[in-house]
Amino acid sequence: MDKRITNITLRDLLRSLGDLLMPRVCAVCGRPLLARERHLCLICEAGLPLTHFERLLHNPMADAFNSQVEATAYERAAALFYYRSDYRKITQALKYGRNFGLGRRFARELGSRLAASGLWSGVNLVCPVP
Repeated sequence: MDKRITNITLRDLLRSLGDLLMPRVCAVCGRPLLARERHLCLICEAGLPLTHFERLLHNPMADAFNSQVEATAYERAAALFYYRSDYRKITQALKYGRNFGLGRRFARELGSRLAASGLWSGVNLVCPVP
């Protein structure tokens, strides 16, 4: 028997069957996802327009928030990626489509980046604003 066939798990089989009935597609471009891809295809994953704001104490996002408030200024603000072009569909899928798996995935990514930057170690509260 072919070794590749014996390595298929029940989970893989069920996922493939589910993909036939209700295909999983990339949240950005809508292409069908490959078996090991989650939420984004490899092309959109590679093109994710990261801001790297978590590395900057003063950045355009913090400045934009602070220009809107009169009392207490925001100490820090960060966004994982720029809200532009088709990548805005990620935020829309979370906000309007209730795609919480997608939200958890990007929350983990941003959290890891915040922790690694060192600028966020003294922060008491992180408030997500989709």
